[in-house]
Amino acid sequence: MIFLSQKWLTSSISIVNAGHNPILLLRKDGALEKIDAGGVGLGMLDLGMPFSGQKSIMHPGDKLFLYTDGIPEAMNENEEEYSDEKMFNFFQNHAESSAKDFIDHLARDVKDYAGSAVQSDDITAIILKRI
Repeated sequence: MIFLSQKWLTSSISIVNAGHNPILLLRKDGALEKIDAGGVGLGMLDLGMPFSGQKSIMHPGDKLFLYTDGIPEAMNENEEEYSDEKMFNFFQNHAESSAKDFIDHLARDVKDYAGSAVQSDDITAIILKRI
């Protein structure tokens, strides 16, 4: 579970990630930041651990990408994963597309990579753009 809070007047974002992949923040200048704020999956363990959060600022032209592990862990017929690196590159190379085109193209790219292999996990993705 990922919680995002944005103060619209300041473009400040607060992120807590409970058990999901890092969130990717692509700056307008092309710099890619991984936001690893969080901890174990919400409700998985009753350890009383607080979840650490992280704050950042989204500037005009920045993009935020949230995704489930079904994308980088999607396997092809040879049991090779799509991989974090391939997904990071996809994000950097297609972030200027419209949100709809980005998500459609990402889903198609993962499906093309997997070929006839059965998808074993969910594929969920969100891209947010600050204009």
